[in-house]
Amino acid sequence: IVESYKNLLREKETLESSIKTLTEVSDVTKIENEPQSTDNENQSDEKISLEKRNDQCLQQLRSSLGALTIEKSRIENELRADRKKILQQKEEAEKSFLEKENVWVIEKEKFENQILELRKKVSAQQREREKEQQDHVLMLKELQNVLANERAMKERLEHQISELHQRYGGRISERKVLEYEKTIDELQNKLIVAQDRLRTCENEAKRNVLSFKKFKEEMEDVKTQLLAKADEEKKRADMTEEKLKLLTFVKEKRIASLESRISELSTIVGDHDKVKQQDQLTIQKLKARIAQLQVEYSAFTQIPRKDSKIWKLDDVNADIQYRSENLQVTRSSSEGTHTISDDILHSDAEKDFIPEKSNAFWQAEIVRMKEELEQYKAKAESALKEKYNKTSAALLSDAKSGKEIKELKSRLTQFQNQLQNCKSQLKLNEEYHNKITSNLEKTCEDLKIQHKQELAQVELSHRAQLLELEHQIQKQRERTLALLEEKDKEIELLKSSFLSSFIKKNKVSGDTVLESNIESATSDTEAAASLLSNSLISSQKEGHILHYIQELARKDVEISNLRQSRIQTESSLRKLQQALAVIEEKYNHEVEMLKSRIKLLESSQDEEGTNIEYLKNVVFRFLKCNDPHSKRHMVNAIATVLHFTTSEIQDIKAFIK
Repeated sequence: IVESYKNLLREKETLESSIKTLTEVSDVTKIENEPQSTDNENQSDEKISLEKRNDQCLQQLRSSLGALTIEKSRIENELRADRKKILQQKEEAEKSFLEKENVWVIEKEKFENQILELRKKVSAQQREREKEQQDHVLMLKELQNVLANERAMKERLEHQISELHQRYGGRISERKVLEYEKTIDELQNKLIVAQDRLRTCENEAKRNVLSFKKFKEEMEDVKTQLLAKADEEKKRADMTEEKLKLLTFVKEKRIASLESRISELSTIVGDHDKVKQQDQLTIQKLKARIAQLQVEYSAFTQIPRKDSKIWKLDDVNADIQYRSENLQVTRSSSEGTHTISDDILHSDAEKDFIPEKSNAFWQAEIVRMKEELEQYKAKAESALKEKYNKTSAALLSDAKSGKEIKELKSRLTQFQNQLQNCKSQLKLNEEYHNKITSNLEKTCEDLKIQHKQELAQVELSHRAQLLELEHQIQKQRERTLALLEEKDKEIELLKSSFLSSFIKKNKVSGDTVLESNIESATSDTEAAASLLSNSLISSQKEGHILHYIQELARKDVEISNLRQSRIQTESSLRKLQQALAVIEEKYNHEVEMLKSRIKLLESSQDEEGTNIEYLKNVVFRFLKCNDPHSKRHMVNAIATVLHFTTSEIQDIKAFIK
């Protein structure tokens, strides 16, 4: 526009110079027409001067016309070059814009497909989680059944242990009771410490949840911290998995050892009962033998003598009762053997006090009875020694078994506490992971909503900017059109004034000028007409040029607007790419969390293999065992693992009976 104004000023100056020359020519003709009474000599000189001036005016007009033609050609060349450049730029801009639009559409479709795939994956993972939860519920029910059976077993064992304590409770020292109480207190303290650790873990989990909420507010600043925390949590999860595996392995081993010990204890108790029955039979036999001997001895002592003052029936009965009491005392200790032997010796010594007046037959019988008593004494001493050794060994084994039972009880309580702690930890981990997944789903939904809102806002802003630009372009067009109209009016006024003045001058000079002047005037009129025609043509062309310049300016404005819109679209694309990258990172984090959870569930499902090993050990012992009582316990264990019905369990127990 500035260059066009400069060109217009130049053209105006040339036109003004041409008008000045023409006005000077008209003034000269007037002066020549007025003094007609001058001499012929002066007329010739003036003609020469007029011709010179006309030549100068013609040269000036030619120079101005040449300058105008040069500028015209230059402007046309520049306009053509600019037009070509603008067309090329426009084509390049359109091509680049179309290419970028295609790329953007392709990327948008890719991201939409990825989002759909992720949604499908999330839905599938949710279904898998529901299935896993159902499986976990079933596993928990099975574990509860197993725990109930173990508790029943525990109650039975405690009942048996209480019976054993009632039988052999007096022999356990008070020191052991104090030691057991101390161990129980220590275990309680350990339980308290473990509960404190669990509370600290829960507090840490709550803190992690709070840090996750803060992570939503400050995502870019806390990325590194979150990654570090995620690594720590993974390490902790791996450690917990390893610990759980070790605990399950150790528990299975201990349970197997406990079952083996329980079976051994049951066999020992059965052997002890058998020995007890055998001892009772031997005691009954000995009592019968003693009764026979007492009868025989009473028969020998009841001799019809009036002088026998020492041997009386009451004394014999008292002696027999004393001997029977001494025999009963031999059950508990070996000291009874010595008392029995001393009593027998005393009785034998008393027998020596039989009066010498008795018959030789009875003396021989007494000697024979002494020998039999000595033999019986030796047999009784040997039997009592064997019984004492057996009872001492049984007592030692009972004491050891009591200690082992107490240790086993303490271990069982420890294992139960550890199982409860592991279950609580599993529940807490599941709740924590469920919370994390729900929070991530909420964040994904919020981000999608924010993304849609941002897209709508960007579209609205672009539309508003386009409307503003169109309004500004329309204003600029109106201004340029008004300026062009003003300039056209000025040019038309100048042309009309120039033509009117030129016509008036021609009319005045037509009557007075000589033939030479007429010829010069005709040449001048022809030059002026050509000038005017050229000026009109140039003005028309200049009007076209100005319109073209206006169009070029408008295109420049449109191109600048398109560049701005392109920059804005690129910035919006970058923002969208950043948002999609953030969403991808979140989805990757979710996938990693879900993978870790799947690993945990797989590790929890691996317990089925351990249950199979446990079942194998129980079946192996069941096949080797012959005791029906221990077989019943083993049947309970097998039924809990294999999920037998009550009718099947009853049929098996009836078959074992």
